[in-house]
Amino acid sequence: MSNIDDKKQILTENLSESKHQLELIFDNAQVGLMYINADRKLLKCNKRLSDIFAYDSPQEMVGISMRELHLSEERYVEYGKLNFEPLKTGAKRDIEYQLKKKDGTAVWCELSGKVLDDQIPPDISKGFLWVINDITIKKQYQIKLANSEILRRNIITNIPDLLWIKDTQGVYLACNKRFEEFFGAKEKDIIGKTDYDFVNKELADFFTEYDKKVMNAKKPSSNYEEVTFANDGHKEYLHTTKTKVIDQEGKLYGVLGIGRDMTSLKDSQKKIDILNERYELTLDSVEDGIWDWDIINDSLYLSKNWGEMLGYDVSEIEPKVSGFIALVHPDDLDYVRKRLEEHLSDPIHNKYAVRVRLKCKDGNYKWILTRGKAYLDKNNQPYRMLGYHSDITLEKEYQLKLQEQKEEFETIFNSSKDGIAVIDLELNFLNCNHSYLEMLGFTKSELLTKSCVELSIPEDIEKAKKAIKETIEKGYVKNLEKTCFKKDGDTVSVNMTASLLPDKERILIVAKDISSLKILEEQAKLASMGEMIGNIAHQWRQPLSIISIASTGVLFHQEMGTLKDEFITHEMQVINENAQYLSKTIDDFKNFIRNDQTMDLTSIQEVLEYALHITEAPLKNNYINVITHFDDDMKIYANKNELIQSFINIINNAKYILKEKKDENDRYIFIKTKKLKNDKLEVLI
Repeated sequence: MSNIDDKKQILTENLSESKHQLELIFDNAQVGLMYINADRKLLKCNKRLSDIFAYDSPQEMVGISMRELHLSEERYVEYGKLNFEPLKTGAKRDIEYQLKKKDGTAVWCELSGKVLDDQIPPDISKGFLWVINDITIKKQYQIKLANSEILRRNIITNIPDLLWIKDTQGVYLACNKRFEEFFGAKEKDIIGKTDYDFVNKELADFFTEYDKKVMNAKKPSSNYEEVTFANDGHKEYLHTTKTKVIDQEGKLYGVLGIGRDMTSLKDSQKKIDILNERYELTLDSVEDGIWDWDIINDSLYLSKNWGEMLGYDVSEIEPKVSGFIALVHPDDLDYVRKRLEEHLSDPIHNKYAVRVRLKCKDGNYKWILTRGKAYLDKNNQPYRMLGYHSDITLEKEYQLKLQEQKEEFETIFNSSKDGIAVIDLELNFLNCNHSYLEMLGFTKSELLTKSCVELSIPEDIEKAKKAIKETIEKGYVKNLEKTCFKKDGDTVSVNMTASLLPDKERILIVAKDISSLKILEEQAKLASMGEMIGNIAHQWRQPLSIISIASTGVLFHQEMGTLKDEFITHEMQVINENAQYLSKTIDDFKNFIRNDQTMDLTSIQEVLEYALHITEAPLKNNYINVITHFDDDMKIYANKNELIQSFINIINNAKYILKEKKDENDRYIFIKTKKLKNDKLEVLI
């Protein structure tokens, strides 16, 4: 009996020890352990479980419902359906699930649960044991890894370049969406296949050989190629780069290929090439020479015309600014350097425009106008300067000629014996020469305060204004005769020519003193008057004789007592007719001697007939016959008296010559008028 008791004691002790050890294992396990009943209430848990859910101790968790460990009621119910119901059948559940800590934050857990009864079906009243492990860090890493994979995949899929990977045998391992478009197939249909499944053999052979070279090369290889996309048939110009892929063990894995669409770049390059060609053609076609100076690197670009302008090929000129400086004339060198330095120091305010002599290939120099502009970097330092130069040699020669002409004009202006003056459109004096001052007796400073009208006698003021108006309208007026006041109050007769200067703001006047000529004209006029008086005397002899005879006849018949009314009437008519004739000759003389300067529309034929009428008596007295043949006539603006005087002078000169002829029957004056082209009339005497 004692043995039985002893064994029982030993078994009890062993059982107690085992229970104690199980308690130690349960409490000190590195995973969370919890024992819950069929109502899903926690009956017991270990320290690790309370730590996972942030409770102060296992005892604090005893008696709580599993609802406390779920993030929501919905999740609690769903969890029961998915996991507790299967446990009732004796199955084991291994899941990853997000539960709730004491503070309400989520914690990712790995859970493994089983009913504490091995019978089938198990007795759930014995409760459930759950093994729980905190896998939050693992989950976070997995999520990051998954997100990273998604990101990587999105990048590969959506990258605008074609991307593919092949193994060492040319079998496709992966590709992106752009490559799918190229082959016209999905990635799943491309993986596991080779180029021979998608392109012709010739192209596939080329790809295969090219891949082999890449796998044997030490660096990536690239080329340009035009390809046709199978999805829609469009073409793209690709820049393809291939590089071998090495795995983590350093073994050759395959080939990575990237194809970038360079079509737009190629088109842009084509446009740039066209623009460059057009630019070069433009530079070659313009007459000016173009230059472009890279200041930082002291590199000077010169266009073809730049060199040809001086007789050089541009390759013969050093492509630096010193190459340009070497061509500058020694006398212009300091000036050019100074202007260049000034411009570079302040390109905005100091414009660069230089007239300089440059040496040609033949040794001669040409005048060149060079203009340019410097461009500043972000630090306001000049880094580039662009410009052009033009050949102004002819312009310079023209300027020199203008200077010579100016000097010649000034010499003529200052040394001319005729008076020369410049006036404005208001007739104020602006400039004059010494002869003009000498003619009027003023100093230059005095004359420049006067006007042309102010120095005209009252009778000539309107004539002067009219002449200036005509000058402005027509550009010039010739042979204007007027009388001007001198400084001492005396007058001087002048003949003026007025010309409108090119600026149309000033008038040039050339005046000649004709006072002595006027005296000669007056003397000639007096001589003509004497001649005309003589002519009148000849004309008066006959009518005076007739008047005398008629009056004597009347007196005689009166004395004889034979005077009749009819006779008296007849004789009075004779006397009256001859008296009228005498009166007309007096009027003609008065008109002739009148100093009338009026310009009127005058008939040439009427003037000739009047001149012949005045000279008729002396011509007849000298047995001179006048034969006229007036075919045409013309009216001109002229001073009628002066024109008559001119013709009288010609007729009188002819009279004096013909008087010398002894044969009185051979004394003839022929006068003929004939109209010519261009509205001209020819008068032959």
